[in-house]
Amino acid sequence: MGRTVKRPDVRKQELLDIGFPLYMEYGSNGLNVKEIAAKANVSVGLFYYYFKSKEDYIAQLLDSYIGNHVSTVQTLLEDTSLSPAEKIKSTLDVLWLHAKNTDAQKTDAAFRTEQHYAMTNTLLMELKPSVQRVIEAGMADGTFRKGNPSLVSGYILYGVSSVLDSEQSIRQISYGELQDLVWSALK
Repeated sequence: MGRTVKRPDVRKQELLDIGFPLYMEYGSNGLNVKEIAAKANVSVGLFYYYFKSKEDYIAQLLDSYIGNHVSTVQTLLEDTSLSPAEKIKSTLDVLWLHAKNTDAQKTDAAFRTEQHYAMTNTLLMELKPSVQRVIEAGMADGTFRKGNPSLVSGYILYGVSSVLDSEQSIRQISYGELQDLVWSALK
């Protein structure tokens, strides 16, 4: 069977989509470039056309995965059918699911790079204004009572990220306890 020609952005995303479940199952050491290329029905050379190295691939894989989660969270935070409390709860649900899905790889070298931390910081900074607006709306309608929405939004995002991105296994953290921490910052 011949190879299907695809637009470069489509092909690159296909390679990322194929590799993510493999990365989640095997980590960076078990990730096999030849297997990814074979599943995409492309040559290994084409894989390296899109990615400088396996490490570059993993970094872009994580960037793509986290970027998709940020997009999901932004959509929830801007959903006018949800109350401020529902927006915060839905955001926590997405972050918790992300933490559960990536728990086995948290000690992997790709999760401990300066690039990963810089990317996470950038993404949290992108979310912060939306979370702040939700907190302001919640303060306006009496749902939330704490003072400085800018400070509280940063505290929640960076605090939750720190807990979920720590080397501690998600199995050692109670989702209820995490929710209680967030609600204590808001009530």
